[in-house]
Amino acid sequence: MAKLASGYGFLSTDFLLFYGIEILILAFYAFFWQQIIKHFDLSIAYANRSIALLWSMIWAVIFFQEMVTIKNIIGVIVVIIGTTIVNKEYE
Repeated sequence: MAKLASGYGFLSTDFLLFYGIEILILAFYAFFWQQIIKHFDLSIAYANRSIALLWSMIWAVIFFQEMVTIKNIIGVIVVIIGTTIVNKEYE
C-alpha cells in the first residue's frame, strides 16, 4: 500500500486512502501475530515468520511487476536457512 501511496501527491485523498489501508493491514498483522505467539512456541512462530520475505517478493512481482534478481533469491534463501538453523537447537 505504501508503494501505491507513493504514486500520489503528499496528503492527497488517494495518498491518505492507501496509507490508511496500510495502517489497517499492519493492525491486523499485529493482532494476528500476538495470537500466533500465544498459541505456538516463539521459536516455531519466528521460524515461520521468515517466510514472509518470500511472500513479499512474490507479491511484489505479481502486483508491481518488480524484477527479482539472483541476489534477492539468495538473500531470502540465506534468511530462511539461517532462521531454520538457529531454531533447530530448540527442538
